[in-house]
Amino acid sequence: MHLSHDERNKAEAPLLTLETTLEEGTTDVLADIVEATADEPPQFRINTAAVNQSMQNIARDLELQIRKELHDLYILKQKEFEHEANERFKKYHLVTARLMKKKLDDLELVYKTQARMVKK
Repeated sequence: MHLSHDERNKAEAPLLTLETTLEEGTTDVLADIVEATADEPPQFRINTAAVNQSMQNIARDLELQIRKELHDLYILKQKEFEHEANERFKKYHLVTARLMKKKLDDLELVYKTQARMVKK
């Protein structure tokens, strides 16, 4: 029996299985979503329920991560706002204190002037 060049290459090439085509370590990840059938040689099919569950888990994990990052950002912005508000209140109180001191100084000057005028 004489085999053609293509048939010879097919006969010599090892059969590729899911395990040999994937990098080491990824078969564990795919173990739940890929099932082997009872056919000879085994065929592979996707377990859609496992895929759906995996996608739900990924979506949940992403949502939790995004919520955590947003919460952390919210806390950071809240602290920045509180710091800015405190700085503005300090400035406001300093300006108010200066104005009150000036008013008191002006009143004191007025009273002193009135006291001198009364003594005359």
